[in-house]
Order: sequence, then structure tokens, then C-alpha cells
Amino acid sequence: MNAEEAFAEAVGIAQQVQLPVPQPELVAPRSPARRAEWWERVRADRVRANATGVEVRQRLAPLLSALPGDHGGEPLPADRHRVNQSWHSLQVPVDAQWPTDGLAGAVIAPIDPEVPLPAFVRDRISLAECTPDEPRGTLINVHGGAWWTGDGAVRATLGVPQAISLAEFTGWRVLDLDVRLVPEHPYPLPVFDVLAAIDWVRQRHDGPVVLAGTSSGAHTVAVAALLAAHDHQRPIDGQLLIVPSLDLATLGPEHRRSEEARAARWAQLQAVFGLPEPELVRELVGVSPLANPVLIEPGFARALPPTMIAVGEYDETVVGGELYAALLAGSGVRIDCHEYVRGHTLITPGESRRMYTDIDNWLQTITGTTQG
Repeated sequence: MNAEEAFAEAVGIAQQVQLPVPQPELVAPRSPARRAEWWERVRADRVRANATGVEVRQRLAPLLSALPGDHGGEPLPADRHRVNQSWHSLQVPVDAQWPTDGLAGAVIAPIDPEVPLPAFVRDRISLAECTPDEPRGTLINVHGGAWWTGDGAVRATLGVPQAISLAEFTGWRVLDLDVRLVPEHPYPLPVFDVLAAIDWVRQRHDGPVVLAGTSSGAHTVAVAALLAAHDHQRPIDGQLLIVPSLDLATLGPEHRRSEEARAARWAQLQAVFGLPEPELVRELVGVSPLANPVLIEPGFARALPPTMIAVGEYDETVVGGELYAALLAGSGVRIDCHEYVRGHTLITPGESRRMYTDIDNWLQTITGTTQG
């Protein structure tokens, strides 16, 4: 059985355990009087969506582990470092205005969003810090979840344990970031969370700092990296983008299946940027690299740090990873772009180990070290 055959078997297994995921109306009602009730529905759907994600993953994990040969087993390679875990609370900005200096002052920036419920904007987020005895650097990680899920049960059951495992394998300090979610926290608030985390790390730890994100989290990281690269007070040493959503103007296969799917995707992006009309979203992702990173011009892109991008050969959800890699490489940025036999969320344990081994090797190029 080769990797493609193992993935095909994994697809069949996943179809047997899949469950319906709630899809709430993420765009706030026009009437402010209806927004508190709307937010309660979104929050309840988020809890259900997170619980569904955990249940599906728990059903799926042992079945994928049983795949034959090297395709099964554990999704991460064996641990090599002892890790201590601690929790911290980080204060974050509540003003949702885009900056007017640095890169944001030099390109077309998104218009400031309408925050649907200002009184519900959080001013603190939690950080799970997973620290090996002698960390080689710090990896600030932003989870996926279509910008609106991935906290709560998913973070506690899947996200933080994965951060611990990644620290145990790579020897890097991994900071799992409880990034604020849309629609109650439209962009740039989640981006500000990443920038605040960079500041928090630089004030406390020496060594290289790498931003990492998956799916929508990779989009947040890419935007934060663009801003940080043009802010001399926030140096970063790398960015790691896993199945990244980097071309928001182009719909992935999942979003092209029907008019309903197309409309849902544009409504989702309308909520991400806090815009009153879907037409404004289409205009925005056609002109602004701070909304659509693949639009960054070479002169601005060359300030970015070394970048690793992991894309899925059978990714049904997002696009833009290969294009972004080519754009950055053409601008002189050191790029490692790897394609894996995987979907957007589905990957065999064997292919997962290959991806994390590549990540470990790439991180070694950031520190100039090798591990035995």
C-alpha cells in the first residue's frame, strides 16, 4: 500500500465517522437590538461544533492508527524532550482599528470593521506555554477552525496536547495561543493577538521566534507576519503555514459545490473582516494583501522571514499555499514548500509523521542546529 492508497482508505474511514457540524449565521443582524440573541446562538453553535470536532477526532484516531504498515501508528514521531507546561494570561488590544503606519500605511489596508458587540470584546487571552528543559526557540501557534471555532473543548482535548507533543519532539518552546474568534472579534483583533504574543515572548525569552498557524490560523499568522516584518520592534525569525488559507479571492472545491456553499463562504469572510456588505468583501480581497496575502508585492514580501508551507495534495477547502510560496521565493525569501498526501483536515498518521519530521528539520535551519 502506497501513500495514496492509504489516504484513500482513510477517506473511507472518515466518511463512516463524520458528523454534521453546526453552521451558524456569522454575519451580525443589522439591528443592534437583535445582536445579543444572535451572539448567544453563535456561541452555542461554537460549543456544539467544537464538541463535534473532538468526537469525530476521537472516533477517527484509533481507526487511522490501525492502518497497515508505516501508514498507521502515532501521528507525531517519538518524544525526545521533557516538557513543562504553564498557563499565562495576556492582555490584548480592544481597539479594532487597523494600524496606519508600517506596512498598513503603505498598502491598501482593510477598512476598520464594525464590531457587532463592543461590550463583549475580550481584553485578555490565555497562553499555554510548553517548555522543554533547554528550548531552542519559541513557536507561537495559532489553531485553525474557520476563524470561528477551535477554542474550548477542541483546544483542551486536541490543541494543547498537540502543542506539548510538538515541544517534546522538536525541543522548541510551543506557545498555544487562545486567539480571539470571529464574529465577535473581527480582524484585525485576532492579528493583534499574535503581535501581542510576539511582544510577550520577546520580553521574557531569548532565542528565535517563529509564528505557526493551521488553515485559518495560518491566514492570521501570515497577516501578522506581514505587519511584524515591517515593524522593527517585532522581529520574527520564521513562519510555518500548514494547509494555509492564503488566497481568499479564490474559492476552494468545497466552496464551489453549490450557490449555497459560495454564499456561505462569502458570508464567513464578511464576518471575518466585520464588513456590512458582502460586496465589500469581494472588493477587499481583490486589493489588500492584509486581507489576501497572495496580493503582497515583491518589494514588501522580501522583508518576510524564512517560511515553510505545508499543502495538501487533496485539500478540498483552501487555496493559495503554492502561489504564496512562489511569490515569496521570487522575492528572495527562503522558502520550503512541501506537498503531502492529505486533505485539509484528514491525514494518515504516517504522512503526519513525515510532515512533522520536515517541520523539525526546517526548524533546525532556523537555529542552525541538528538533533541526535
